[in-house]
Amino acid sequence: MEKKFYETDSIYIANTLSFLGFRYYKFKNFKGKMAYSFVNTKELQLAVEKVFDLKNEFRKILNV
Repeated sequence: MEKKFYETDSIYIANTLSFLGFRYYKFKNFKGKMAYSFVNTKELQLAVEKVFDLKNEFRKILNV
């Protein structure tokens, strides 16, 4: 893990990770857009990986 924080501008990803028990901080990034930041841990990285795996699996099932 190189970065101390994991940042996303997707409220959907932030809320999904929050549902899994990770706390996020909300702020405006340098572009003035709302962003969400998590402390970057091994557990968070695993959760992000699994969430995207699940998303890709359902895209195949739903043909999206």
